[in-house]
Amino acid sequence: MEITNPELNPVIQKTPEQIEQEMQQTRESMTAKVSALENQVVGTVQTAADTLTGTVDAVHSLMSAAPSAVSDTVQQAASVVGDKMKEMFDVSGHVQKNPWTSVGVSAGVGFIAGLLLFRSQPTALPPASASYAVPPTAAPAAPGIFDDLLAMLSQKVKKLAETAIESATAAANQKVEETIPKLIDNAAEATHLSRFTGSTQRI
Repeated sequence: MEITNPELNPVIQKTPEQIEQEMQQTRESMTAKVSALENQVVGTVQTAADTLTGTVDAVHSLMSAAPSAVSDTVQQAASVVGDKMKEMFDVSGHVQKNPWTSVGVSAGVGFIAGLLLFRSQPTALPPASASYAVPPTAAPAAPGIFDDLLAMLSQKVKKLAETAIESATAAANQKVEETIPKLIDNAAEATHLSRFTGSTQRI
């Protein structure tokens, strides 16, 4: 008995021309799919190559810009530190800002300098005349309370000067430690912005 139902046996029902046409369609469909796959692979490889080239260019521009940015940052830091040191040791500026303190310090320094200078000079004796007898010279007196007070004051002034120098040095160091990282960050941002601007100009 012969099967005549086309759903059960579709191959038997097709003519050779139909089979050849289906094969041609399948061949064309496969060729189109392979071509699309090839285009997609080529596009992916090209995108990866472009990304790699862009990364290499960005690294190259960063490496070429980094020395000048660091140099500029160091120059800015040196300038800021120099300005702060000038400001710190600007005596006329401090006198203008704090006139009464300056007057007091000047008077104190003058008093101490006077004590130190006149203490070390021997006292002059009046010229001896024939009518006066020269008094016998006495042995040098033991240091008195005034000498002790002067020595103690001298030590205090020395300690005060050391403390002032240490404070000025600490303030300068702190200013440098605060300022240099900010300058470095600013230079890094400037480098990043110039690199970003350069890359958008290429697009």
